[in-house]
Amino acid sequence: MATTKIITLAGDWLRPCRDCGMDVTSAGDWSVTAIRNGRAFRKSYCNTCVRARSANHDRENPEQAKAREYRRVRDWSKDPRVGTPERKALTRKYNIRRKFGITVEEYEAMFEASGGKCAICDICIVLSSPIRSELAHLDHCHETGQLRGFLCTRCNPMLGFAKDDIGVLEKAIEYLKRSRFKEE
Repeated sequence: MATTKIITLAGDWLRPCRDCGMDVTSAGDWSVTAIRNGRAFRKSYCNTCVRARSANHDRENPEQAKAREYRRVRDWSKDPRVGTPERKALTRKYNIRRKFGITVEEYEAMFEASGGKCAICDICIVLSSPIRSELAHLDHCHETGQLRGFLCTRCNPMLGFAKDDIGVLEKAIEYLKRSRFKEE
């Protein structure tokens, strides 16, 4: 959203910076917005004053500044909790519940019912593999959220690129048939 559009949406835009008194119309580096509950508000300080206030705060509170910097630059790949089998299992359980609204047991039962094959091209797929082409993806309808079945790494994006439109896929089939006849 452009600055001019935001300015027309929220009312109190010509209020000066609380520290230096610079007006929003004359400030080139103004901190434009804070979004609260879907409404845009102009921040109370220009960027220059925000940087100065932040530097002063860091000088007065070095422990907090150090902790914030540590969180920002921390190498999370070296965290002992990351990558453990327990953490991976918890993450998998959470992601399946969040994405599809089913338990891991229901997810694995659906995979077993598929016979470990892609629902479209019938190649063998697995739930976890270092080889991405063998990985199973649970397909779902984006409009209803209904789970449809497991697909391979090639068939899942094919449906996505066609936007689940049967007409587009039928046209693709016709196109392939026409091009095949031209070759013969």
